Amino acid sequence: LKSDLHVLNLNACADFARRMEAMCRRDGIHAYRVIDITIKNQDLIAEMLGEQVWQRARLQILAIFEESIDQALFHFANHEFSDFRCIDLEHSADSIEAPKFIQQLNKISELKLEIKYSQHMISAVESAA
Repeated sequence: LKSDLHVLNLNACADFARRMEAMCRRDGIHAYRVIDITIKNQDLIAEMLGEQVWQRARLQILAIFEESIDQALFHFANHEFSDFRCIDLEHSADSIEAPKFIQQLNKISELKLEIKYSQHMISAVESAA
């Protein structure tokens, strides 16, 4: 049984990003990409295909996130596991190529995903919180 934490609570994302930006500022990283993912048909999967199909899809998502653990990616999810925010330090928002984990998520046939990319610039000085 692995004890690594691969998906953090979505409520922790803002605080994590603030602390991560301080480290990025120190290390000379000027921008990062945020990927917001929404599973548009979660209720439909659970109601029409059954809770077992939804649980299998969730396990597939976790396995995909676990595979990306060695990359500069941080995953956050809401309690229902239908909304995700991924912080990607390796690619900019204008990168043409979708990260490997997005390509893998798109292969889960039961899921209808809405994916939004945004670029976050890191200011040279830390803002007062």
